Amino acid sequence: MTRRIAHSLSYYCRPRSHCSARVDPLELPVNGIGGRGLLTTRRATFATVTETRIPEATNLVELSRDGVDLKDETVVLPLSITLHQARLHSPLDELRDRLLGGCRAQQRFAHLRSPELSWQKFTPVALGRVKFEEVHLIPNANKPIWENAEEHRARVYQELGKKAMRKLMREQFMRCRTPRDILQIVAVAMQKRETAVQLTHLQSPIMAALYRTRNVVSDLDVLSVLNVIINRFRQAGLTVSHEYIPFGLRFAARARSLPAMKRYLKDAKEMGVRVSGRAFRSIIAKFSIGIRGFGEIRNGRWKKDQLLQVLLGFEGMDPEAAYNLGAFLKRDDWVYFHGWVAVLARCKATKELWREWEWWRDSEERRNERKLSNSSTSGLTTKLRGDIWFVEQLLFAGEHERAWQVFNETDVKMSHMSANARTWLMDHPEYAKEWDESMKQALMNKYVKELEKIEQALGVKWISKHNHGYHSTEKHGDEAEEVLEMLSEPPPHVRHGYPEE
Repeated sequence: MTRRIAHSLSYYCRPRSHCSARVDPLELPVNGIGGRGLLTTRRATFATVTETRIPEATNLVELSRDGVDLKDETVVLPLSITLHQARLHSPLDELRDRLLGGCRAQQRFAHLRSPELSWQKFTPVALGRVKFEEVHLIPNANKPIWENAEEHRARVYQELGKKAMRKLMREQFMRCRTPRDILQIVAVAMQKRETAVQLTHLQSPIMAALYRTRNVVSDLDVLSVLNVIINRFRQAGLTVSHEYIPFGLRFAARARSLPAMKRYLKDAKEMGVRVSGRAFRSIIAKFSIGIRGFGEIRNGRWKKDQLLQVLLGFEGMDPEAAYNLGAFLKRDDWVYFHGWVAVLARCKATKELWREWEWWRDSEERRNERKLSNSSTSGLTTKLRGDIWFVEQLLFAGEHERAWQVFNETDVKMSHMSANARTWLMDHPEYAKEWDESMKQALMNKYVKELEKIEQALGVKWISKHNHGYHSTEKHGDEAEEVLEMLSEPPPHVRHGYPEE
């Protein structure tokens, strides 16, 4: 039993392995470590310091190990624990004192100087179990814990200008890694009107800090932090930067939140926020409409009825004061129009999609045909680009007959279409009006691919020799039932990019 007690004491009093590197002592854990007057815990670092004392673990009982009596030992807390309690250069405390002119650090000084606390001045000889080499890795390791009081006072108590305030807060936002870090800085800055006004000009550091928090929290949590910041600004009567609105729309789209999309779209309409073409296309991309399915890994899919509300109109919305995403659409700009047609196709909104085609067919943009700057070899024009895009998106929406109708009415050729689009068109070749060699070749390629899938399901492979050939059995990785089930699915064989029904 005595050996077990000695082993436990030596374990809890040993220095942590990460103390050998130059780390912030405030980040070192102290919970559960017995020793001299632990003043705070990790969660209470920035709270009011209390005078709760823990009995000193100075004298150990005489232990017997293999019949050998041990002398009394003095257990000295590791230097890192003492610095954790006495360190006065907390980033948040210093930010609070410099911005608000507070005296929290001075209160800690007064507490640490009180006669009730007897702190030992550590020397390289009396550092307990801390290695001598580790002493030099921590600044002021061999000095009394209260020697930097005047230096701290001289650094903190000085009048800051507006530029200095913004610089100080910007530096703190660059260190943020969690939502709690961001909210702590915002809470400090919002305590005075002068600092709160300067905080409203730091939208870029705040948004960059919010992006970094995506490594540790979900997109819904990031959206919640952004909502808190905007609400604090509005409660204080401060101006909310227009840059927060497209930023919030992106995260609302990522988080699949219908109320958040409704709120930010309404704010954008009421505040007169300009949603640029790049921002519009970015918001649509956050709906995860890509056929590879990468966007669905993190956040899943939108529900179809909710996404259609975001696009076409919310329930109970006044049509004369519409603020859905379609209200920000500029059809004469291809950056807007390109993404808008794609998301309608993924939602299989065939009526709206066909209405967009009718507008494009008769529009001035289509009649004023011009050559694209990056199509010197292919000869692609703005008119042909739009026609090809509508054929492909109608195929994504499952409208093969209408896709063939657009194909027959325009100058689109099979060579202009992607490989998947050619295959999907050949699923219904009966709608073609005039056949040419490119269509015949596309149909032949489709038959070859389907035959390869059937051979894969049956576990055979075609071996050709000269003008003859034969089938040979081969080992395949997929089960025949799985392959046959995939073959039975209706075309096109795309599983990603569509919202849930």
